[in-house]
This record gives sequence, structure tokens and C-alpha cells, in this order.
Amino acid sequence: MPLYISNTSKNHQEINFRIPGNNRHFTAKIAPGRQELIYKEGTRDDHVSIVEQLKPYGLRSVDEIDRSKEFVGLCYQFDKPIPAEKLLPVFSHNDAVIMKEAQERRQEAAIAMDDALSRNAQETGAKFNGLEVGIEEQEQKGVDTKINEAIEVENPARGRGRRRRP
Repeated sequence: MPLYISNTSKNHQEINFRIPGNNRHFTAKIAPGRQELIYKEGTRDDHVSIVEQLKPYGLRSVDEIDRSKEFVGLCYQFDKPIPAEKLLPVFSHNDAVIMKEAQERRQEAAIAMDDALSRNAQETGAKFNGLEVGIEEQEQKGVDTKINEAIEVENPARGRGRRRRP
């Protein structure tokens, strides 16, 4: 009973596992966008054990990947290779998740900077009207990237500053 694991991330993945009753440590490397047959000589119980070991690290069943709202880095299927039609939408989904999380991290960083600057201004008696961060992607030859983002931190205690357009 074969076990196939697919790497739906853009990074090389190295999975590590043990087989019950065997003290040996096993490693499998999976390139981005590829899938590999894992532990070919194993039984169904061995493969179930591998899956259970990897689930805490984000391994998902191929039946779950279309319902996931989170990033899907690795997915698995027993008995037969995972069809490309199941995997292709995951790549777009992962890109959207990464972009959303990156925007959230930038907003959190702007809030933290605003707070630090506000405290510093309070301690020194300086005037601070808030923080506005602009992010603009530079055009690169052969790359179709369009990012133009402005983050403004509003603090009700200080009031709202004037918003500038990038």
C-alpha cells in the first residue's frame, strides 16, 4: 500500500520519520511542486504511522486541501499518486495566504513602531502625530509585480493625522 506525499510549497522539503519497531531514522526529500513515493517497502500501518508523525507539522490529506484556509505545504494520499488537478489550485491558494499574512505582519510592525515612537515622544516631550508607512514595488524587467500599499496607524487618543497618497 503506497504512500505519496506532495510538496505544494515553493521550498525544498525534507521529511523525517521513524517506523514502529525500527530504531532507524528515515529522511525523504521532496522538491517544490513534486510528489514522492514514501517508504516503498512499508506496510499500511507503517504509512499510517508516518502520516501521524507528520500531521503536527502541517501534513494534510489530499481530500482536505480544497477546504483549507491555511497554507498547505505538504499533502498525502494512499495507494495512488495525487492528480495534478488536485494540486494546481493549492499553489494559487498558498500564494494568496502568504500575501495576506505578509500584509498582516507589515501592519503589526507599523503598529509596534507607532507605539514605540509615541512612547519615546511622550518621554522626551516631543510632538508625534502618528505613523504612516508606504510600500511600493519597483518595476523589474520581466516581472509582472504590482504592489502599492499604504499603512496608516490611527490612534484615537491622538486623533487622525493627514493622510498622504503614495
